[in-house]
Amino acid sequence: MNAFLQRLHDAPLLVDGAMGTLLYALGASPERCLEQLVVDRPGWVAGIHQVYATAGADLITSHTFGANRLRLAHHGLEAKVREFNFKAVRLVRDLRQATGQAFFVAGNVGPVGKQVAWHDAAEAAVVAEAFNEQISALAEAGAELLLFETFSDLRELEVAVLTAKSLCDLPLVACMSYSSEGLTLAGQDAGTVTARLFALGVDVVGANCSVGPTQMVETLRTMQKAAPDGAFCAMPNAGLPERIAGQFHYPTDPEEFAAYLPQFLELGARLVGGCCGTMPEHIQAMRRVMESRGVV
Repeated sequence: MNAFLQRLHDAPLLVDGAMGTLLYALGASPERCLEQLVVDRPGWVAGIHQVYATAGADLITSHTFGANRLRLAHHGLEAKVREFNFKAVRLVRDLRQATGQAFFVAGNVGPVGKQVAWHDAAEAAVVAEAFNEQISALAEAGAELLLFETFSDLRELEVAVLTAKSLCDLPLVACMSYSSEGLTLAGQDAGTVTARLFALGVDVVGANCSVGPTQMVETLRTMQKAAPDGAFCAMPNAGLPERIAGQFHYPTDPEEFAAYLPQFLELGARLVGGCCGTMPEHIQAMRRVMESRGVV
């Protein structure tokens, strides 16, 4: 069995938290392409990876969420897809080699950043090629699994998954984002999404972003009903953001956030972590809960 999947079978694994939040704290401009920082400020990116690894993360995600051709084109960087994705994965792998810290390297893939007109065959082909280009680079660089996250269009996620399966045999973790009503933007519930993704051969189906840990419990419950024996991923935001003095603040503190972890595990979550607003302190708090329950 694949080493990652074997570890996941043996015990739940902890995923890292937010990247952008920490990059902004270091001085990154909201107007610039954050993915470019793997080249321009590799020390910043590697430093954040290391902080999360030290906090107890078992899985570190490459800084490549928006490193597909269509998103990079907004910054005139569409020719940098391979460079950014390859460099991002190597940063994580090099950190592991240099520090001796034990964690898996996940190639991170986000949506293309636009509403896709799937009835337009040419546009659909452009999207599929964008995923092909990015995933090829992540696999070539040595990603040990692929983490698809923050998708709101199930068809887009299915295209990304099928593209990955045509290119490599890496384990696949596929996450959608849901509203506070538990639905995707297209109105699909988590049960429908879960059934379709597992039917494609995804190894772990998950939910991330958009809502805090309270709603995540309900989403997981729906997912488990659809696939009682499935392996799930839960990575909520640190609560719903509040805009204060022009900046977003997330209200759920580390201890409160980690207190939901037992419910996540009881509902079949094998990968747990955080999305927007989650700091290394949130990951540390989750690690403490996992250790107290003897599930690490």
